[in-house]
Amino acid sequence: GIQILSLIGGIASSTAVTLSFTQRSKEIENYSRSLAAGIVLASTIMFPRVFLILLVLNKELAFNLLLPVAIFTVSGILVSLFLWRNSKTEDNEGIKLTNPFKVMFAIKFGLIFALVLFISSAAQNYFGDHGVYLTSLFAGLADVDAVVLSMTDLLGTSINLDVAVSAILIAFGSNSIVKMIIASMFGSKDLRKYSLIGFSVLITTIIVYALFSFF
Repeated sequence: GIQILSLIGGIASSTAVTLSFTQRSKEIENYSRSLAAGIVLASTIMFPRVFLILLVLNKELAFNLLLPVAIFTVSGILVSLFLWRNSKTEDNEGIKLTNPFKVMFAIKFGLIFALVLFISSAAQNYFGDHGVYLTSLFAGLADVDAVVLSMTDLLGTSINLDVAVSAILIAFGSNSIVKMIIASMFGSKDLRKYSLIGFSVLITTIIVYALFSFF
């Protein structure tokens, strides 16, 4: 059940899964390892989800992100499987998953998207590409999809393809970091340990790839 919820929840909102599973880890502590694996898996689903969104909006940008998306997805799945190994599965515990399609979520997303679009455009005008990167870093803490949509909108007018790819990679990293912080600060002791293991692998993979692509 945790695996299925992680997959479905990751398609909708990996942040909602992270918050929900983190809360549940204190109620059913013996399932913390499985919940940590679920959080990492839901966060991993973010990468192919972004690719599919870009495939509809901008195929060129999507194909330029195909390699990193594939690498990040495989890394996340492998570390999730590692965490699931030897985890408890004998009982059926109910996991409450926050509905990410509530009205407030939609309003929040719209506001974040508009804010990211405005700040990215302004930052690019005043600070060049570095302004876009900085905006993606902080905006990614809240929502990756808003950054992705903003980059597709700015691509070809204010920024070039390389800048858009780099900005999305930065958003991937910052969003993964904030979910790691949520799980490690507010979850059970075991959730903290296993989520740190999972996200350390995932975030390190993102950073290494980004450094190679930048240089």
